[in-house]
Formats: sequence, C-alpha cells, structure tokens
Amino acid sequence: MSSHVHRRRNTTSPEEAPQGMADRYTEIVYALEKLGTKLKWPPKMRSDPNSRKSDALCEFHQERGQKIEDCIALRQGVVNMLRQGYLKEVLSDKGKITFDESDADILTFPYNDALTITLRILDTDVKRIMVDDGSGACIIHPRVLTQIKHVDKLVSRCITLTGFNNAVERMAGEVTLPILAGDMTMETTFYIMDQATAYNAIVGRPWIHPKRAIPSSLYHLIKFPTPWGIFSISGEQRTSRECYCISLESTTTQQKKEA
Repeated sequence: MSSHVHRRRNTTSPEEAPQGMADRYTEIVYALEKLGTKLKWPPKMRSDPNSRKSDALCEFHQERGQKIEDCIALRQGVVNMLRQGYLKEVLSDKGKITFDESDADILTFPYNDALTITLRILDTDVKRIMVDDGSGACIIHPRVLTQIKHVDKLVSRCITLTGFNNAVERMAGEVTLPILAGDMTMETTFYIMDQATAYNAIVGRPWIHPKRAIPSSLYHLIKFPTPWGIFSISGEQRTSRECYCISLESTTTQQKKEA
C-alpha cells in the first residue's frame, strides 16, 4: 500500500501582491534598497518611453511608465525576498506606518493648524518648521543661518520660485545642511528666502520623499521608517497657532499700508 504525502503549495503568485503590501510601496522599496546586492534589481523597461500609457514614476524601476502598484517586477522581488526570510518585519504591523485616534490624544479640537515641528539642523534645534508636502522646495530664513552660525557656507544664486497663485518669489541663494531625524542624518538643500515670515523653515517633498515619510496634518504628526522601526515626530500645535496669528497680523498690517 502506497501513501502519498500532499505538500502545501506556496499560494503566493509573483503576480499577486503579498499580504501587507498594499498602500505601502514606498516603505517596501526603501527596505529593498537597504538589502543592496541581496536583491536582483530589475533592468530598464523594454518599452519605448514615448509609447508608455502612464507618466507615473515607478520607484522600483526608477523610470516613468507605470504606477508602482502595477509593477509586477516589484511583486516578484518581494515574494523572492520573503521566501529568503527578508522583509517580514516591514510587512508586519511593526514596520507599518499607521495613524489612529491615540495619535491625537494631546491635541486640542477643533483645529486646522499646519503641521509645525522642531528639527535638529547642524547642531541646533530649530523650531517653527512647517512640513508641507505640497511644496516642491525646502526653504529657510536667513535668521536661522545666523542662529546656527552657518552664514559663510551660502551659495549665491538667482532663483525664483512660483507659488500656487503664480506669485513669484526671489530667493537669496541656497545652502545644503544636515538634518537629524530618527537618528539618521540627511543632507538637505534649502533655498534662502529673506522675507517676513513667522516660520523659520519649510520642509517640502525634497526632504519628505527621500525619508519615505508620511505627514498627517489631522494627527499633527509625521512618521517614517528607519532601520530600527517607525519613527514619529509630533507637531507643536501651540507653535503652529502662534505662527498663524503672526502671519495674519502681518498680512493685515500690509493691507492697511496699501489701502
């Protein structure tokens, strides 16, 4: 009498997204980058760039042509790494960036405050920094450079930035500074804007995206992955309201002068 041993097949197809992968693609690509040569990175897309239907950036291929959630090569890479014992921490709850009601315990409601935080720039804790994922640039006020004693490292350059209302702002130059957050330092290029503002700096997408950070104005919090787990920076609601009042007062004064 012969017996047959039925082995359970791996039901995860390379074309299917593994459990826990949805809506967390940037975190996963960040984790894959940390694996370095352990992962076989995909070659360039074969199709003609001009014939591609989508202009979206696939962060795994580092090319435009498809949304990252449609990237079969990424799914295959994740499946292979899971089989080798990698990425389990990232795809578990420990490595997942989430927001819940407990994140809002210390907040005063109702509010529409901007996300304002403190960051360590060079060797100084700089307050009144707005996190703005709608900004394509990082901006700093000259008074901060005086505060951190970094005035001599400026790069003089004529730069203009255009706001959402097409208002053109001229920058006084640019400077690259180290920002420490979550025990990780990242060199960040700031444009210098010498104009009246309550904020000392604005960190936009050039700082947010490389950190794979997710800011939430609702929970007044920004979270991002680190090799040691998810790191959070809490916003400062009182400071945010102070900045708003200063900005409002400045606008009112300016309007009276122009009247």
